[in-house]
Amino acid sequence: MLLIIAKETNPKSPEMRMRLSDARDWYGISPKTAQNGLNNLRDLGLVHERKQRVKAPLSPTGSTTHFWYSLTGSYGTEARSALQSRANKARKRRDAAATHGPKSKQLAKPMKGNRGGKKKRANAGARAEGR
Repeated sequence: MLLIIAKETNPKSPEMRMRLSDARDWYGISPKTAQNGLNNLRDLGLVHERKQRVKAPLSPTGSTTHFWYSLTGSYGTEARSALQSRANKARKRRDAAATHGPKSKQLAKPMKGNRGGKKKRANAGARAEGR
């Protein structure tokens, strides 16, 4: 559930709404597994759960509850954004250093032409004929 909530949340949408009954279709895990994962995250203090009461005229009670989840602490949206920003800056510095870094002092050696290549072939032919 940690990875699911992390994937579904971002700075523009810091919470995700999920019905446990949708866990199988959306993420391939059973509702019980999703519930166990949320319970574990709750016990560790890594998830915040917000309940939203919504009108539902067809419901016998006239309303239903939506559950919204967000990660907290070092896994929260703000913390992840800050880490991504730091990582992007470090990557840009690394790329700039690799592109504009110190030039190699060693120059490539000029290639030698095929000097005497014809002569060697001629001598090889003469040897083959027994000269």
